[in-house]
Amino acid sequence: MSLLFSPNPLLAEGHFWLTLAEKEDANVLINQLARSANEMESGSLAILEARPVLISNLRAWENLILPRWYHHGENLLQHDRFLHDLLQRAEVNEQQFHSALERLPGQLDLGQRRVIALLRAYMQEASCWVLEEEWLEWLLDPRGRNPVLAKIYQCMPQPKSTLVLSLKACPQEKYQEVAMLAQQVGEGE
Repeated sequence: MSLLFSPNPLLAEGHFWLTLAEKEDANVLINQLARSANEMESGSLAILEARPVLISNLRAWENLILPRWYHHGENLLQHDRFLHDLLQRAEVNEQQFHSALERLPGQLDLGQRRVIALLRAYMQEASCWVLEEEWLEWLLDPRGRNPVLAKIYQCMPQPKSTLVLSLKACPQEKYQEVAMLAQQVGEGE
């Protein structure tokens, strides 16, 4: 089963907003979007959840590099260089940041996990980012966000589309509202 949207944030460019009836709807929606995106182009969707999901037994660095390696191939040194170049542009102290990359996700605070999630989206070179509203608020609030994230975010190329999932109504001035039209049953379902 796949979801149909108007406009479809996986195909259109811009900033989109989808108002959910319940917070629990986000997980189902994210899974459907990921399935649809991977059918179109593997790795084209990045998810920035309010509480980022990282693989608990992999160091933060592995949580960044392995998805890129999976989707793009090449050798790990090239991917590490891609990350290094962004950190240099952002003027991040790599020695200090390196200690966070060596930790397991359970050893990171929420702000550090969000930085890792943002870097993972960058490393993936996803054309569409799905953000939960709490993540977006944190990202846009200069007082509350992690200072490392602020530097990195300013140096990152932005995806062609972003989709915010929220329980609130769409702020019309910056976002285009997305309507969920229907669910389409696929073959074999």
